Amino acid sequence: DRVIQVYEGLIYMDFAAEASHEVCGLTCSRYEPLEVSLLPPLYLAYRTGASEPTEIVHSDLRARYQQGDAALHAAMRKFAELTEQARTAILDGDGPRLGELIDANYDLRRSICRIAPWQAEMVEQARAAGATAKFAGSGGAIIGTYADEAGYRHLQEKLAEIGCLVIKPG
Repeated sequence: DRVIQVYEGLIYMDFAAEASHEVCGLTCSRYEPLEVSLLPPLYLAYRTGASEPTEIVHSDLRARYQQGDAALHAAMRKFAELTEQARTAILDGDGPRLGELIDANYDLRRSICRIAPWQAEMVEQARAAGATAKFAGSGGAIIGTYADEAGYRHLQEKLAEIGCLVIKPG
């Protein structure tokens, strides 16, 4: 979260040990700005009046990782692979592939984290509307892609049914 706040825009982040370096006594990773114009149409959706602190979702992940949880270690490697593939899809202008990767990201997250039912419902509604969906963070907002303006309107309608607002970033 802090990297995006500093760099703003669309940033590819490589947290691999070999990509890390020290700046002013702090360990930093490789950050690569990407051109926002390469992205397919995106939406951001959130349920009004509902959020969940990031600590709720992340509270046990570090401990599980340090204890050698095999499923969590495998998931973290897979997240890195998905990120590499998403970077390639963005640079290639392959919106449909990026959408598949967005969905895969959520599915992987769901396999290692407890997802609140109201948050899962948001993703399910978005997907039922023909959009892709994943969490935009840990507080309950989702982000994804949609095909066209008719798809965006349908997405707005489906998510409004469960008290969500949908906006176009930027």
